[in-house]
Amino acid sequence: MVLKALASDLPRLPANSKVWVQGTVLLLEGSPPNGTKALVLDDGSGLLHVDMQEYPCDLRVQEGDYCLAIAFTYQPPENEVLGSMGSSKLTLIPEKLKNITEDPDRETLWFLEIVESRSSLLQGLQAGKSESGGDQP
Repeated sequence: MVLKALASDLPRLPANSKVWVQGTVLLLEGSPPNGTKALVLDDGSGLLHVDMQEYPCDLRVQEGDYCLAIAFTYQPPENEVLGSMGSSKLTLIPEKLKNITEDPDRETLWFLEIVESRSSLLQGLQAGKSESGGDQP
């Protein structure tokens, strides 16, 4: 299952969670011919560090572009540093990256998807609670 998430959600997720995030590219590390090694996305709630070293294709993005990423969360050990950005923070290892800058409704639709996703999650939790008798003494 892929969880639609904001940067502010990631620290509360279990390691190796699969997430779908979107944001504006703030910083790129590396460029052709060697390809992008890492990038930083800003989703409005925080920064997302994306390690591109294992990603199989050259994503064509520049600073200011809006991208989506489906990725696994990774928390490096304290002594491990990823890339020359020196990130030892929670990092995303991408499975899919896409530049969606050209979609004029991208941010509005994304935040509506986040709201819908959280509403569905809460409804599921409430249904499970009432089925198990969690509301009764």
